[in-house]
Amino acid sequence: MAQLESSPIGQSGFDPGQIIEFPAGLPAFEDLRRFLLLALDGSAIGALQSVDRPEICFPVIPIAAIKPDYEMELPPEDRELLAVAGHETAGLLALAIVTLAESGPPTANFLAPVLIHLGRRRGVQSVRSDARYSHQHPVGPTEEPC
Repeated sequence: MAQLESSPIGQSGFDPGQIIEFPAGLPAFEDLRRFLLLALDGSAIGALQSVDRPEICFPVIPIAAIKPDYEMELPPEDRELLAVAGHETAGLLALAIVTLAESGPPTANFLAPVLIHLGRRRGVQSVRSDARYSHQHPVGPTEEPC
């Protein structure tokens, strides 16, 4: 079992077979291609942890936990990176990177979800071509106007 020391997560052991390959990296982190998807105890929020640079760790949440009717868009270039054919979405996990602001509630990026093919251990951050969803979708309960 390999070990990883990360300041946000601490020390954790992992099986190298758990690594998710991102053939194109992530936007602004194109050189980082190997990540672990870690569950955080007692929270729906998890972590996308870089294996190569342990100081890089993104809080993520399954989009279905916030918006069950989210409609995935998967352009041909992302299908190729994930090695999926046609309109196949089975086995894909859609995650949103969560922004934890100092002044304000956390938000989730629905405009550029992280898509992971769990069976193939491949991932991509897929930037949508439409403006249907926001990059600052509220996470958690929101107050309804009276």
